[in-house]
Amino acid sequence: MSDSNKPTIHIRTPRVPTPSLINLGINEKLKTGSYVYLIVSGLPLLVYPFFFLSFMMGIFDPRTGDEPLWALLITTTFQSVALGYPCVYVPCVYGAMSAAKNRDLKRETKYAKFAFYYFVFAIVLLVLWSLVSAH
Repeated sequence: MSDSNKPTIHIRTPRVPTPSLINLGINEKLKTGSYVYLIVSGLPLLVYPFFFLSFMMGIFDPRTGDEPLWALLITTTFQSVALGYPCVYVPCVYGAMSAAKNRDLKRETKYAKFAFYYFVFAIVLLVLWSLVSAH
């Protein structure tokens, strides 16, 4: 087989590059206040797997039927808010980073504060839930 008959390898590069962390805005500098809001509101994610397991086991816990309606409402609301926490936190972080990439400080702070307010809402529900479950 001669050299001219050997197959050649063609490397094709895509026209649109695949997104990377740099394209997502991960390398952008957030304001200090936004960092504080996002870090404080991100701390519950460290214990989230334990909450998730306990709430999944609690779903199948039989009810006695003697619970007041408001106690069931607070319990169900807290469990729903706690289970949905990553679904709120992750988009807030992504929104804050993309706002920082576009140099929109007002929107960046809005996303960071929203994650923090959701965290405060979950804490208030936790306190109410602990008061209800104590009785």
